[in-house]
Order: sequence, then C-alpha cells, then structure tokens
Amino acid sequence: MKEVRILSDLWSNRDQEGNQIEMLLPPKEFPDFANEPVTWDTFCQQCQEKELGRYAMAVSIVHAYEEKTPQALDSFEEHVMAKTYSEKEADIILTTCHSAKGLEWDRVELCPDLLDLNTASFTDTVSQMVRHPSFMRALPDDVESELSQSKGEKRKGWEFGLSSYSNDINLLYVGITRAKRQLSLPQSIKTLMEQMDLINFLVKSFVQEHLQGKNPSSSDESMLTLSKPRARKLTKGDVWDLYYDICLPLRTELGVPPTGSIVPHLFPECFDDDDEKDVKVKAETE
Repeated sequence: MKEVRILSDLWSNRDQEGNQIEMLLPPKEFPDFANEPVTWDTFCQQCQEKELGRYAMAVSIVHAYEEKTPQALDSFEEHVMAKTYSEKEADIILTTCHSAKGLEWDRVELCPDLLDLNTASFTDTVSQMVRHPSFMRALPDDVESELSQSKGEKRKGWEFGLSSYSNDINLLYVGITRAKRQLSLPQSIKTLMEQMDLINFLVKSFVQEHLQGKNPSSSDESMLTLSKPRARKLTKGDVWDLYYDICLPLRTELGVPPTGSIVPHLFPECFDDDDEKDVKVKAETE
C-alpha cells in the first residue's frame, strides 16, 4: 500500500501545464531507483526495460485510478482491510500467492499484476546451434516424417524473454494450481496462449500450402506481428522457427494434442462470468 501511495505522488508530481516533474523515490521502498530522480513516465519505462516486476502491482493500480488513486486506497482500506470477516463468512478471499501455498479453493481468479507477459518479448538472439527443421525442406509426399527426423541447419534461435521473471513464474505456477474446479487467468496469459495457438495454426497452413503446390517462401510475410521489443512483422520463416523453438516445446510439455488449443485443454471448465452481487471480502496478508 505504501508503494502505491508513493507512486501516486509521483504520478501527480506535475507543473501547472501538466508536465511531469522529477522526484526522488525512497530507497527503502524503491532500491532500484536510489538517488535517481525520475518522472512517472521514466519510472515506468525503466521498470519495463529492466524487467522490474516487483513494482508491477503498484504501477497497475496507479495506471487504473490515476488522480483517484488515494481515494481508491482509502476505500480499499476501509471496506476490505479494516473488516474482520472469517473465512467461512467471506464470499471472496483476497490473498497473495505466498499465503496461498498449500491451500486450494473451488474457484480461483488471478489478478493481472502478478506477471504481465505483455512486457516480455520473443527474441531471436540465442547463440547459433543445430536446431529444428529448415523451412519446407521436405518433399511434399514426406513432410511429416522428414520434419520429425531433420535436425535443421545452424541459425539463431528464438527464446521467450523471461530471464528476470523466474520468481514471478514460480508464483504464477502456485496461483494456477490453487484452483480445484475453475480458474480465471489474466488477459496477458490468455493472449500468450492464443498467440501460441495462432503460431501452431499458421505452421500447419504452411504445410498445407506446400502439399498443394503453392510453394510458400520463408521470406513471405505472415499475419503475425510482434510488438516487443520493437514492432516487427514476422515472415513465414520467422513463424516456422518460433514454432519449433518455443511453441512446439510448450505444447509438448503441456500435453496439448496436435489439433487442440492450449487454454481449453488445460482448463476445460474455466471462465464463467461473475454475477453482480454484494459480497464480503476477507483480505489476507503475508
């Protein structure tokens, strides 16, 4: 809560024309910015560039409420934190992943501040090595067997830029596995899974084009664009390599069938809409 109030002050720190003014953040709460004056925009930019996920929750709250953040925090403290509902009385239990370890509930909803995958990126900067099949290397009548056996050629490989998010990923796993019947995922995770399904679909469409004699080229543009770390329209060759470097290993690890989609496979009973009603919230802290 204290971090959010400090960042709310940073967001509000502007001159009469609305221009942002630099501000020193307390080193205890923001050790990554000790003795470094920042504006709201430069703070957010550095959090993204340095992958400082620890501030994601506070930033998302200020982004959502802007100048009304102090009133939102006051209301939260009054109507949630100050209440003393027992777990049996509460309609909703608001807790952290740390506090939830070892516990389970029928229905779990993960908040979007845990790990924003929209701030991560795919990069094709892995050191060159022998990797997966080269684009459309096989003969039309032997595509599947050739692809399964080929080791491909040396090229730079793709990876998912989450090297600084290992703790967040572990917490995400804890949160996901708390649900016994229903699980609601943050939109960024759904978007990532949908992107993996799109890559799977596109690669299969390339194979079909090849079988039909349309001769797709690795330099042809695909319908997929990556926005991080910079906007980039992917070629069919890029999508092909992404599939073998990231998408296929992920689908294999999750046990998704070749024609299946990831989220419905993992969570077949998920995603009911909430009914609006008065609810009692029990907030747990670490």
